[in-house]
Order: sequence, then structure tokens, then C-alpha cells
Amino acid sequence: MVSLQRKLIRGLYFALVFLLAVQVIVVSYQVFGRYVPFIPRLHWTEEISRGCFIWMVLLGAGLGVADRSHFALDLL
Repeated sequence: MVSLQRKLIRGLYFALVFLLAVQVIVVSYQVFGRYVPFIPRLHWTEEISRGCFIWMVLLGAGLGVADRSHFALDLL
């Protein structure tokens, strides 16, 4: 069971690195597309970058809980 958990955590790390790389590439394309006239502006790049950000938050929070590095707030 511990080896399965390690494999899942390692898979989460790879998924987060992949999502970060996709987001950096897409946002860089958006920025260059605004200021360089011969690069076409694509509307789907905003949706891809937003989706990558949402999935990075969700997977990163799960990884933080699994690693016990996620913050906790005591109300009472």
C-alpha cells in the first residue's frame, strides 16, 4: 500500500510539472500574441491557462494534504 501511495504522489508531481509547463507556454503565447503583430490571437488559450491553473490548485492541495504540509486553521 505504501508503494502505491508513493507512485501516486510521484504521478501528482509529474502532473503538476506538466500542467505548469503547459500554462507557461500558453500564457507566453498570449503575451507575445498581444504585442507581436504576426502572431495570431487565439481565444482558446485563455481557457487552457485557466483550466491548468484550476487543476494545479486542486492537485497541489491534494499533494499538500498527503505530504502533511497543507496549512490548517483552528477556529475554536
